[in-house]
Amino acid sequence: MRVLHLIDGQRAGGPGRDEGLTLAACGAVVRGAPGEHGVIILGAGDLACGAGALPGRGVVPAPLGKSLLATRGLRRVLLDRQPEVVHAWSLTALAAARRAGPEFRRAVSIADGAAPVTPGVRALNSARCGVVGAAMRQDLVAAGARAERITVLPFLGAGSAVSRTEVRDHLGLAPDDVAVAQLGAGPYAGATRFVFLVALLAEAGSPATALVSAGAPDLARAIRFYSGSSRLFRLRVVRDAAAALSAADLAVYEGGGHGPMHSHPARPGAAAPHVARALALGVPVVAPAWAGRDLGLPSEIQAGCLGQNALPTELARVALPLVRDDRVRARWAEAARAWAARACDDARFAAAVSGLWQP
Repeated sequence: MRVLHLIDGQRAGGPGRDEGLTLAACGAVVRGAPGEHGVIILGAGDLACGAGALPGRGVVPAPLGKSLLATRGLRRVLLDRQPEVVHAWSLTALAAARRAGPEFRRAVSIADGAAPVTPGVRALNSARCGVVGAAMRQDLVAAGARAERITVLPFLGAGSAVSRTEVRDHLGLAPDDVAVAQLGAGPYAGATRFVFLVALLAEAGSPATALVSAGAPDLARAIRFYSGSSRLFRLRVVRDAAAALSAADLAVYEGGGHGPMHSHPARPGAAAPHVARALALGVPVVAPAWAGRDLGLPSEIQAGCLGQNALPTELARVALPLVRDDRVRARWAEAARAWAARACDDARFAAAVSGLWQP
């Protein structure tokens, strides 16, 4: 079977976006699913460079930075390659495929927790869809998708992680330095808010190094905040979320609104792929309680790593024991790996995605 994968390269830095998670998911399918695979990036940029290891890679320019305007170039690619299935990795990429080649069979997988968008949801009803986590399925149904066309996929495994030693050496981190990475993105989880959380840890007597992705939309503001702070902690900018996780001792997922009343997010489905990916890599995750509801986490992880809400003060309170004591971190890291060994597997993920391609 000839399968052409479409990845929207213009969405880097958007709400809930983790381009490394999408590339990891696509790579798992390319390696584990039978067939002849090719990959097309809609738009150029850093995401296109990160996809260099994927086979048959090509780039279709996106006029005005809008992937939906790449119809003409994508049409030429489809006619040239004649895939049996066009597999999109976002709803925007699916909508572009529908416009460029309505006669081609289509499927879509959403692996990074990105928000539902229109016209992508309308295009979804003409394709088979796979999503990571049951809450993401509920989000799409609420946005207008038909429930019977959506399959819940297994969580991704650790895959081929970036070298921890290499990244930490590049960032100048000593073996005993505690590095904290941010998971996810979006209006309630900007880099500035995350850096403020790490500053709270430092003020409590437990300095750490904040790892922020270079694609964070408010990175400049976060750097200004850090420059005007007490400098009791350190800030390091990493190339992407995958590199941050590989170097991290702890990860934080916020993703909820401001204020103690925000105990529920607008979109709970966005959390599960990010949290599961970190746990599969053996990185303990501090998050609001709702972020773990879709994962079936054991009670010890829920009690030790999940807070009541997404306030930086609440998440800093939960994170403090993990930053202070490497034995506590090691215990939660072992619990994370044990959960991931049962729940996360690249081979099962690839098999489930390839099932979407059947007529």
